[in-house]
Amino acid sequence: MKSFILKFRTIVMKAAIACGLIIGFSSQVWATEQGAKKELLIGPLANIYCYDLAPYPGEVSDQIQDGFVIFNYDDESGILMATVKLKGAEPDTDYPVRLIQNGYNGCWMVDGILSTNRMGNGVLHIEEPGVGSAAQIFIDTRYIFIDPTWRATDIFYYHP
Repeated sequence: MKSFILKFRTIVMKAAIACGLIIGFSSQVWATEQGAKKELLIGPLANIYCYDLAPYPGEVSDQIQDGFVIFNYDDESGILMATVKLKGAEPDTDYPVRLIQNGYNGCWMVDGILSTNRMGNGVLHIEEPGVGSAAQIFIDTRYIFIDPTWRATDIFYYHP
């Protein structure tokens, strides 16, 4: 009888551990999908459709720019956020940055200016109401729509 109880306890403990791992893994995946997302920047001739954020035919985005963007969305306030960091870009330069959301006619609006220091490093934080369900960041070089342009490697999906 003791042998049966020990085997039963062992099976129950293994099952509990397995369930804990599965629950922990699934909640980690959920947190990643619903929380902040970090993306590298690519270019130099990034070009997307403003409505659905899909890459435009002929886009040349095979080079990684030294920097990244962190997207986030606050469900409670409905605010979409993006923090863009450039490293080793042209020193003492202003870069127009656009936070573009799908289904919204804000593609032509500059949302902020990222200014680099004498080392070519700069950070810009943008916040705006989430009006779509996906977002992309665009960094123009000095003038809007003038190449080279950089964008995030992937689209950020959120749920307003």
